[in-house]
Amino acid sequence: NGRVTLGFSAAGELETVSDGARTVRAQQSFEVYSSETQWPQSDVYLMRPTSSEAKVPILSGTDVAAPVVARTSGPLVQEVVQLYMPAQNATAYVQQTLRLYKAPAGAPAAQWADVEAYVDVDMLAAVAEGEYELVSVLRTDLATNVTAPKGSPAQGHAVPSLHTDANTQDVKHRVLDSPGWVDQVQFPDFAEPVA
Repeated sequence: NGRVTLGFSAAGELETVSDGARTVRAQQSFEVYSSETQWPQSDVYLMRPTSSEAKVPILSGTDVAAPVVARTSGPLVQEVVQLYMPAQNATAYVQQTLRLYKAPAGAPAAQWADVEAYVDVDMLAAVAEGEYELVSVLRTDLATNVTAPKGSPAQGHAVPSLHTDANTQDVKHRVLDSPGWVDQVQFPDFAEPVA
């Protein structure tokens, strides 16, 4: 779209993301966690996996061919649809749609800057019977560790840091074992690890 470029491998998998000034390598995988079904259960706004260690790559153990890819390009929208289908053991499939938007001709650039910098992603997955949380994991070459804040169990040491998409355009910064979360837990009797 002239502002953000998504690069794909010859097989159709997301490989790079660029904003013109910097290109970041990206390796994507899809994982599931078993969902908590007891109160408060997982829902649209609350991810409550039954274990932080129970993630499972949903396409592992299958002969996954390269995704089937469909590309559409117009004056305002560019779209890539990727469909990952296991060749056997078909207990899961993933369909991902990535969209980039472009300002209409003659539109004020300042009003469209955020829209053109935004990568719209839709995902759909089918997994074996049960309650699951679908997670798209992007591994990049970005340096994301930060120094743990005062009061953290790892105070003064490098800990993982990431940004999560809270509601499509409101990105939240997350730090592993951040002590600030302890004060913000809504349910004082609810002792679970938080990120």
